[in-house]
Amino acid sequence: RIVSAIEGRSWKLDVGNTRLSGKDANGFFRNVFDSFHKKGWLEVWILRIDDFPVAYTVSFFYNKKIYFYNVAYDKRYSRYSPGTYLTSLTLQDAFGRSAEEFDFLRGEEEYKTLWTKTKRQLHRIAVYKKSMRSFMAFQLIIRLNIFLKKYSLFRKKLLK
Repeated sequence: RIVSAIEGRSWKLDVGNTRLSGKDANGFFRNVFDSFHKKGWLEVWILRIDDFPVAYTVSFFYNKKIYFYNVAYDKRYSRYSPGTYLTSLTLQDAFGRSAEEFDFLRGEEEYKTLWTKTKRQLHRIAVYKKSMRSFMAFQLIIRLNIFLKKYSLFRKKLLK
């Protein structure tokens, strides 16, 4: 609930990039997090200011690797960089426990370049039925997504 509340006060809500708040996400993530917690994989860090939660990180520790899944902060505290601070603590702790790798997972969010210059090539695999309807759905969903992402990156370069 704390994580969901922080994300609900973050910039992610404004741009429609929430993962851990809202009715649809809560049930799924609660089940995954409960399962990962029971296995000892789940790590949730909460940053509080005067006992008020302002930022979180969610990561998974498995096989000597940290999988950094999500970070968010209350946008009212953005000038203090709480997400950056909490990420630095998560990194310090991971390597203090002899983690061999800290994986920021997929996505090209700019904050990741603060921590690493290394990038991995990601590939998409789509599996669909051999039917016209499935093929059209593939074209619409997957290819449109790829086009919009490339267009967005192109627009960013033009605006600089």
